[in-house]
Amino acid sequence: MNEFDEKIKKVMKKEIQKPFSYEYAIKNAFYRKEKNKHKNLFLKIATTMVCFMMGCTVVMASSYIIYEKIWKEPIKFSQEEEQEYWKEQEKIIKENIVDEEKLSFITEEEAIEQANVILNKLDYENQSFKSIELIRDYNKNIHYVLSTGSEVGQGILIHLNPINGELEYFCDNEVGKESIKCDEIAEDEIKEIANRTYAELGIIHENDNNYQIVEVQRQFEAINGVMHDMWQVSYGKTYDGLIDRDSMFSTCFSVINGKKIFYIIKGKTDFTFNSNEIVLSEESAKEIAIKKEEQFSNLDISEVNAKLSIEKMNSFIYYLENNSEYTDELYKVNDISRIVWVVEVKHDKKERITKTDLKTIKELYNKKYYIDASTGEIIGGEQAELFQ
Repeated sequence: MNEFDEKIKKVMKKEIQKPFSYEYAIKNAFYRKEKNKHKNLFLKIATTMVCFMMGCTVVMASSYIIYEKIWKEPIKFSQEEEQEYWKEQEKIIKENIVDEEKLSFITEEEAIEQANVILNKLDYENQSFKSIELIRDYNKNIHYVLSTGSEVGQGILIHLNPINGELEYFCDNEVGKESIKCDEIAEDEIKEIANRTYAELGIIHENDNNYQIVEVQRQFEAINGVMHDMWQVSYGKTYDGLIDRDSMFSTCFSVINGKKIFYIIKGKTDFTFNSNEIVLSEESAKEIAIKKEEQFSNLDISEVNAKLSIEKMNSFIYYLENNSEYTDELYKVNDISRIVWVVEVKHDKKERITKTDLKTIKELYNKKYYIDASTGEIIGGEQAELFQ
């Protein structure tokens, strides 16, 4: 990946559900950091950004309803400022966990007992934990982290909620070391396995209608240089039929000769989405996107599509508006999700585009605009076609 690709990825990428190879890297890097105290192991994969308070400006969205403006001008900062920010975050996770914080926690013995119950429910035998510790993350949340391995990347890694012992994360590192070929199983049976597993682990109770399966994918993925054939089942909350991606959590497993092999199981997230009302019409959203695109490009517009979605606010469109070429400056926006119209604007192009500079992206590439469904503001977007 060249320097431009790295920069554009950092500034303008859309948040997506990460493949499980990334989950493996994130969780084990976090564990390694606490075990070995290396610096900066987690900085490049941490995703937490500073949220900013919103003002009180309002916008008239219908005849009698006044909606608060959502979009605020992003805060510009340098790479040096970003490094200073992460230095401060480093201090957070190094803070000692004091006795007062532990008053509501289960004991280490209870944590080990709960972890063993989880292993038994997943059909593991003869496992013993070689380490257990309390770890604070960048959001200041504390977790029990238990491992059956003597080294990082070995054995089973389990994260537990220190207050109620609920499973937050499970990873069997040994699964990633051998080639896996899944039995041929119908998708409905895969769903049933996932539902039964989450119910048995007490993560999603049988009558809990807050979460539902929103995505099922069979994945052929190389992990540590070894090919794996697994199923990924993702759960999430929906609002008016729209998936809230911030609420999503997944499991990844295979079935070999009838035996279930779990690689990763993620617990529920604590993110709460505050749904906004759909006021703006599809046609109005298209008009807003077309008007903005015509400011960027002189190409004829060949097609405009729109659909409702829940998306995170980002600085993609703002960056295109305010820069003629790439700079090292970064932008922070409010860390919120909204119901938006995702409007994709396509162009007639006679020649294949090979350039990837910012001016070319702005003028020639197809784009998606996030139009807030309540306020009609452009709160972000994404590049709608890959670099050639």
